[in-house]
Amino acid sequence: MITYTPINLKEKVEFEKEHQLPYGYNNAEVFYSFDEAVNWFYKTLGPTERREWVIEKHSGGYTDIVFKL
Repeated sequence: MITYTPINLKEKVEFEKEHQLPYGYNNAEVFYSFDEAVNWFYKTLGPTERREWVIEKHSGGYTDIVFKL
């Protein structure tokens, strides 16, 4: 199953550096379509916020950044 999650990359990196633990996705929006994730990204985040956020693709235990401004 492939899922897409918009994530605040700055927050994720800071959390992982500070706590030496993986960042959780329990508060993240999860989408099963890339288009839905991109629509959420543009409708929900303001122009300044968008610079710190990315969309990650999760598939088969791997995570890749697939969208970044």
